[in-house]
Amino acid sequence: MAATLAQDLLVPLVLFASSLPMFAIAWRVGQGDLRWLNGLDAARLPDPAAVARRLGWLLASVGFALWLGALGLYWAGDRQGPLAVVTVLLLVAVNGLGLALFIAARRARRDYLPPRDGRAAGGGNGRP
Repeated sequence: MAATLAQDLLVPLVLFASSLPMFAIAWRVGQGDLRWLNGLDAARLPDPAAVARRLGWLLASVGFALWLGALGLYWAGDRQGPLAVVTVLLLVAVNGLGLALFIAARRARRDYLPPRDGRAAGGGNGRP
């Protein structure tokens, strides 16, 4: 019984644990530390607080999707049908949120204001 419980919990626990860094990054980004996302330069955004909220919310949503996926994998257990459904739903949710995050970051970079101090326009991380 104990070995079966450990086997049933292994993958969901690994998935749950792998979501925890996503919440830490979401918190940092939500606080305005946009460098975590491809070196976004908050000083060049028209409304950095709104961008930080949007991106932080998307990152936290990925973490919650991973949590729900872990619960779903535990619920599915060894049953192949439910396991396939949970896996496909997790794949669609995480990749859809990742695409939304990518689009939001690109949109934020597109809305950059011109540099104030005469620096060459770049990504805020020293690269063009």
